[in-house]
Amino acid sequence: MKCKTLFPLWIMLLATFACSIPGTTPTQPTVIALPPTPNLPVFASPVPQNSTGGNDAEPIFSNSVREEFDGKLSPGLGWTWLRQDDSAWSLTTTPGWLRINLSTEGYLSGLPGNVLTTSAPQGDFDIRTSVNFSPSQNFEFAGLVILFDEKSVLQAGHAYCDLGNCPGSGFYFDNLQNGSTVGDNFGIAGSSDISQIRIVRQGNNYTAYYQTDGVNWVVIGSHTVDQQPVSIGLLAAQTPSVGAFAEFDYIEINQP
Repeated sequence: MKCKTLFPLWIMLLATFACSIPGTTPTQPTVIALPPTPNLPVFASPVPQNSTGGNDAEPIFSNSVREEFDGKLSPGLGWTWLRQDDSAWSLTTTPGWLRINLSTEGYLSGLPGNVLTTSAPQGDFDIRTSVNFSPSQNFEFAGLVILFDEKSVLQAGHAYCDLGNCPGSGFYFDNLQNGSTVGDNFGIAGSSDISQIRIVRQGNNYTAYYQTDGVNWVVIGSHTVDQQPVSIGLLAAQTPSVGAFAEFDYIEINQP
């Protein structure tokens, strides 16, 4: 601003005061790049999709991997089966899908079999899967799992519960710590055979979503866990009777 010197004294004083006010340039945030995910190859970034119930584009991820279950498990992703039973899973029964027979155990009642896991990425992450599953008995579950230790997990997916305030068939997000339930399961009624499940980690906060229309992500709920995750993967468990199964089309692991 230029201040005129030929104005009357009171105008000069006002102008001088205005010229002395410092600028209010906003502070620029510090951006710290996340370290690369160990043992995970970097693929091309996915195409942005609509975010939760809105029109904003998803962020572009710099690290993104996707297991397509095209007849084999990619060796570079470091998959490990926990309590594996070869007769209870298949990559060939339905081509392009991983079929897992539901374990009769769960993390509240013991240790489930055939949990497919890989090392959890360092820092924030976004994991997703598509599951073909129609639960019909308490407490059948299929979806994503994050493991902190053998008895402490987060699990988000399509499940069935008709006790208390549970809506029956729906989408749930459980926080199980040291073999006990912590907080709400956020049950939301839903009966779509094929659904997409997603968990986003931001610091110690984890938010689960589901999608049935191929466009909009719906929030299931959020949990906070003050412990570093050890591994992530897929879980099909908690059936009261043998014979139920779930099929997974892919699992995708993203980091910003």
